[in-house]
Amino acid sequence: MVLSSTLFVSVLIGQAAIKSVSELEDKWRSDYPKAVSYWGSIMTNYEAVGHFSHHWRDGSTTVIDELTVAGLDERKLYIQNRMKRVSDKINDNRDTPGVSCRTPEYAFGLKKDVPSGRYLLMYHEKNEEDEEARFNYWYGRYVKNATQYYGRSLMGRMLDSTFSLKSIEKLERDGEELVRINYSCELKYVIESGSVDLDPNKNWGIRSVDTKTVVKKNNYTGFFKEEVAYREIEAGRFFPVHMESNERHVLNPEFYERTRIDFDRVKLGSASPDLFRLSAYGIPDLPLRPEKRPTIFTFRNPVLWLSLAATVACFTLLWRLRARRVETT
Repeated sequence: MVLSSTLFVSVLIGQAAIKSVSELEDKWRSDYPKAVSYWGSIMTNYEAVGHFSHHWRDGSTTVIDELTVAGLDERKLYIQNRMKRVSDKINDNRDTPGVSCRTPEYAFGLKKDVPSGRYLLMYHEKNEEDEEARFNYWYGRYVKNATQYYGRSLMGRMLDSTFSLKSIEKLERDGEELVRINYSCELKYVIESGSVDLDPNKNWGIRSVDTKTVVKKNNYTGFFKEEVAYREIEAGRFFPVHMESNERHVLNPEFYERTRIDFDRVKLGSASPDLFRLSAYGIPDLPLRPEKRPTIFTFRNPVLWLSLAATVACFTLLWRLRARRVETT
């Protein structure tokens, strides 16, 4: 009788645990898209100032003493002030800040001339997708750590057809309740597996990442870890003010990459439109150069194909007329 009661209680506990896990998964899948929208709205009008460091695999370290990142609607910008790269072989302490700005219409890059302190125009052009992808990588690395890691968003992984949720559980860290998901997915070049800790009380922002990646082409294995911390800027509105990541590989564990970002000042809703114009840096606002007229010598031009078809038809007709004359003769 006692044994039967014990088994019955165990079954009830097991069913309750399964139900609890199922409810947690449903809540995560339901709330997370809304959380992504929230973090997207934060990035539509803000300005953050801090510092950045990145240790490269060759042993050198890039340091930005004053990093400014800002967003206003679809305009994005980062300013790398007092940037240097130092190693045993390199000791570049020159103050060479760079301004990189992207809007839906145009993009520009500036570099400060050290002796004069004036900004020099490096490029001012129509926004192109290839260059924007490189810009977005670093822009995302600086400020989008609440929703993405290792160059891709968690939502992008979830929407991939190969994404598989292995488990989901609650855990406590420093008195805060987090949710850990264990997953695997097969991306274009790598197979990825590991865990991500999310903070439901901070709009499901990423708190930590611990993943393993295997390159499909050569089975090259690497490990990636990341920690993110937040600050409440306004009531109920948080911002990722600290991120530290570490990447190592099995074949060469002594070579690693480590990134650290800290923002000391963050303002929401205060980005100035002038920040995204050349005139803010002492350069007249320039109109975009008119696009070059497309040449007719392109396979996408229907006139070229019509001309080729007409030429072939003429040669064919002349050849037939010549053949008839020969026969007549």
